[in-house]
Amino acid sequence: METSLNYLVLEVRADNSYEMFVELIEMGLPSLCVTTTYPEKLERMFPPMENAITVWVSSEGKGEGGFYGKEMKSSILHRVQDFTRKNDGAAVMIDDIEYLILENSEDEVLDFVRKVSRAVATADGTLVVPINPDAVSEGFVKGMSRIFDIIDDRR
Repeated sequence: METSLNYLVLEVRADNSYEMFVELIEMGLPSLCVTTTYPEKLERMFPPMENAITVWVSSEGKGEGGFYGKEMKSSILHRVQDFTRKNDGAAVMIDDIEYLILENSEDEVLDFVRKVSRAVATADGTLVVPINPDAVSEGFVKGMSRIFDIIDDRR
C-alpha cells in the first residue's frame, strides 16, 4: 500500500479498509481512527488497533469517552486536525460515514471529509475511508470520488 494518498474504499463492510489501515499501523505510522465501533471490540477484531488512537463516535457521546455524530464539524474535526498537525505522515481512517450522514447531512459530511483530506495531505499522511455505495446516494459517492486519489471498489 502506498502512503501519502487518500483511499476511498467501496465495500459493504469495512473489513478491507481495516486491513489496509492495520497495514499502515504495522508500518509504524502514527494512526488515528474515527469509528462507531466500540474501541475494545475493534482491538479484539484487529489487534494492531491497540497501537492507534481511536475516536469513538457514539450516541453515548462524551459520557462514555466518545463524541456525538453531530460533533463532526467541531470536536471530531479538531481532533483529527490536531493529530495530523502533530504527526507528519499520519494515517487516518474514518469509518461509518453512513452514520455521520444520519446525524448530519450528505453535504456536511462531504465538507467534513474535504477538510480531513486537506489536513491529512498537509501532514503528508494517508487517509482511508470506506463507504457502502448501496447505503448512500449516487451523488454522494460521486462527490466523495472527487476528493480521493484512489477509488478501490471491493464489492
